[in-house]
Amino acid sequence: MSNALLLNQMANLLMLKGKSAEEARLFINQTEFARSKQLFINEGKLEDIHTIDGLVNDLPGLKSITDSFAKQFSCSENFSQAALELKQRQVLLRTGWEVSKGLHWMAGVYLVLLTLILSILQIYVIPTFSEVFAGFGSELPYLTKLFLSQANVAAIILISFWILSISYLWIISRINKYLNRFVMLPSWLFRVPILNSIFESINQCMSLSVYKFLATFDSFVLPEREDWHKRFNIKEQDKCFKWADEYYEHLELAMELNLTNELLEHDLDLACEKYISKSARSMKTFSIIGSILLAIYIGLIVIAMYLPIFTMGAII
Repeated sequence: MSNALLLNQMANLLMLKGKSAEEARLFINQTEFARSKQLFINEGKLEDIHTIDGLVNDLPGLKSITDSFAKQFSCSENFSQAALELKQRQVLLRTGWEVSKGLHWMAGVYLVLLTLILSILQIYVIPTFSEVFAGFGSELPYLTKLFLSQANVAAIILISFWILSISYLWIISRINKYLNRFVMLPSWLFRVPILNSIFESINQCMSLSVYKFLATFDSFVLPEREDWHKRFNIKEQDKCFKWADEYYEHLELAMELNLTNELLEHDLDLACEKYISKSARSMKTFSIIGSILLAIYIGLIVIAMYLPIFTMGAII
């Protein structure tokens, strides 16, 4: 590492300990190391990476919170450290959601292969069987006609698979956007099968992370209950409203006992562990369900395809 980069890194560490960018720059420039190396950090080369505006730019979902408590943040020496911890929680949430990336590959491979198989059967195999059976004055077996020929049930099921898979993949991409912006998930997502428990955990982790962020500041005072929900954009019809309302009472008691940080640290760690385990478990459930549906679908195709071969001996 070059000396210039080392000085900048030390300045960033100072800012994480509560120093402003200007204070860190002056402190570093006054050290014997900087003088001996004849290196000085210029004002233009060092910016405070944990300002209120910077936090809102990185996590737009916190704008209403930062607007409400801006005075507390601007005069606090530990704002940088609290902002860093909040961003680390966001990274943890995004990392837990990374397991969903496997669904894109699984859904893509399964659906493309099934589409190719069905297309080959419909274009080449079934017409050939139909001509052979017609030449003997007979018809294709009922299951073959139902599943691969006349009603084309196989194609209808495959189209349903495509629609369902695309819907879930779209939801997964939306969750990534919510996590990147650090925005609470909307209520309609809690009606999505299999994934709804993960979404509840995400909202709880986000809420607890922000609670922990706010409680870091000595001047923090818990607002009135109605104002508290309003600042977090939580409406009474939201699925997380009941949980947030009950947790408000926990915070009231913890603040009275001066145990706010301890309570939030414990509950946040527990919520994040549940979130990670639920994510892994839900993705495993998706894999199992997808494999079962794939096996049933391919099994029906194989039976429908081989029935004409088995019945051809009787016709001849």
